[in-house]
Amino acid sequence: MPVFKAFFAIAKKRRNAALIYLGVYAVITLLSALSQDSINENFKASQRSIAITDEDNTDASRALCDYLASIHQVTTPEPGEDTALSTMPWSSRKDLKTGCSPARPKTLSPP
Repeated sequence: MPVFKAFFAIAKKRRNAALIYLGVYAVITLLSALSQDSINENFKASQRSIAITDEDNTDASRALCDYLASIHQVTTPEPGEDTALSTMPWSSRKDLKTGCSPARPKTLSPP
């Protein structure tokens, strides 16, 4: 109980400082909330080109594919076509396995 009484005695002495902090916090919160309206007006969603391979073929997966098609440009790859590698900065599966890009020279090991 002495700690509780001591806390409220100190809080009573510092009441003005606490009210000032709460006031400043309220003003900053209000200004921040008012400035958010201009940010949302400037937002513009971008459209991407994506490839979808639907191996599940359920109602949920078809609904997801339809939703993505309404937002983005969707292409359906041919069976066996490896679209993930064709979009990577390296050119072949060998480069993918070694982690070396053709644009980056390989370092020579010391003799």
